[in-house]
Amino acid sequence: MPPTYRRKQLLINPELQLKLILLSFALCLLTGLVQAAMSAVSFTSSEAYMEAQEAGFRNDLPGLLVDNLLITMGLMFPITMGIGLVLTHRIYGPVYRFEQYLGQVARGEATDICRIRKKDEFQNLCGLMNEALEPVIQKNARTKMAADKAAKACEASEKETVLAGDATGKADPEVLDTAA
Repeated sequence: MPPTYRRKQLLINPELQLKLILLSFALCLLTGLVQAAMSAVSFTSSEAYMEAQEAGFRNDLPGLLVDNLLITMGLMFPITMGIGLVLTHRIYGPVYRFEQYLGQVARGEATDICRIRKKDEFQNLCGLMNEALEPVIQKNARTKMAADKAAKACEASEKETVLAGDATGKADPEVLDTAA
């Protein structure tokens, strides 16, 4: 079963993620301002406004609109932040993984395909990248297997040398120290 990749950092690319989240919040703020302006226009042209004006509530209207706007923004900011973090994680998480993986490929360390979480964006790009890099990854895997095999053979050869000792039947102390 392939290993699962879990989120370890809340903000993977803080500059870009926060920019997207703040842009979303700015859109919410703009929506709130438009809503407040529309409410003010419709309220001032209604009978309720006329009755409120006669009762002396005219001066309270701007304060009520500002209060409603602040309450709306106070509720929308944490919601926007939460949704923004989840959505940006599904975008910047795979981008970060691709950067790490391509660095491993460039250094010759990658011996397996790149994997991202199931719900992340860029699944097609990940598949295309794996397909394009398959020959390089196979070469890296063969090289690693050959290096591991050579290391085991070298280790076995050293043990044989230690066990065999020299021609007089005595083991070489320097070889024993390096083998231990």
